[in-house]
Amino acid sequence: MNFDDDKQAIEFFQRSIEISLAVFGKLHPIVGTTYFGIGNAYSKLADHKQALNFFQKALANLLHCFGEDHPSVMTTRFCISQASLYDKQSQMNQVRPEKSLNIY
Repeated sequence: MNFDDDKQAIEFFQRSIEISLAVFGKLHPIVGTTYFGIGNAYSKLADHKQALNFFQKALANLLHCFGEDHPSVMTTRFCISQASLYDKQSQMNQVRPEKSLNIY
């Protein structure tokens, strides 16, 4: 997928969330899986804050639906750790070391 495909995927997933919530309610695995898909699309776009937000929504849903030891829960936990790491790295990259050298 390219940049535009990922943005379009987010739009489709968000529409899917609206429909799934109306049909199944908020505590259904389809809702959790869709939140995961949105998180994955944001992750591909390197928007790690948004990815983390949707992975956390997916985790809450999937924990309720499947319990702690389900593979989907474990995969989502892994994605949360990755998104968190990448978010912290991108924040660190925004700090410009050459500016701190000017202080001394």
